[in-house]
Amino acid sequence: MRSPFDLGAKQMKDISLRILDMECAACVARLDRALEKLPGVQRAAVNYTAASALITYDERVTDLAAIAARVKRAGFRVPVEEQDLLPAEADAETAAAAAAALRAVFGVKGVAVQADGTLSEADAATLRQMIARALEHPEVREWFGGGWERVRNENEIIIPGRGSTRRPDRVMIDGRRVVVVDYKFGLRDAERHRRQMREYLRLLGEMGYAPAEGYLWYVKLGKIEKVEP
Repeated sequence: MRSPFDLGAKQMKDISLRILDMECAACVARLDRALEKLPGVQRAAVNYTAASALITYDERVTDLAAIAARVKRAGFRVPVEEQDLLPAEADAETAAAAAAALRAVFGVKGVAVQADGTLSEADAATLRQMIARALEHPEVREWFGGGWERVRNENEIIIPGRGSTRRPDRVMIDGRRVVVVDYKFGLRDAERHRRQMREYLRLLGEMGYAPAEGYLWYVKLGKIEKVEP
């Protein structure tokens, strides 16, 4: 029987991250252990000479923010401007798709993702500014700070007896605290968006979770609205 909070098939992804502050070969083993203990990480291969880590993870269980936070907790750093944004084997078609996504989500005009999956220096600087603007919200800093026990990105919630599903953008769980966030990039449709969020909160409550907090994040508008159950 499928769980109401259906994780579906694993969605494995490879990323290559530059790692700062590795000063000896012993750092490799320490960071390997730290990364492989993170739920969702299947494999981590840290290279001391290249100052990098190749990580295979299930993007339905964890994400880049949680991985970067785990690296920091182990005593190292990931330079945001040098993170690979695509899988290690990104091709030109994938790079073009990523550029389109960045333009749509962050409003970055003229961004160009290179064939190896990285941004040019100028585009990286522009994207850093957009991310910094988003992180001005203390709520957003907390959501992506890596301090959660579990993070579910776009996981389906199966509605009992109906066979249909609902898919909140991000659900974060820490002990008995549950936070649900839905990203909105278009015009504000307050009542419809609130109804959608209240349904997520109701379904999570029926699944046995403690009363959840719900937020609508209007990314381009720079607005966050808390939705009461």
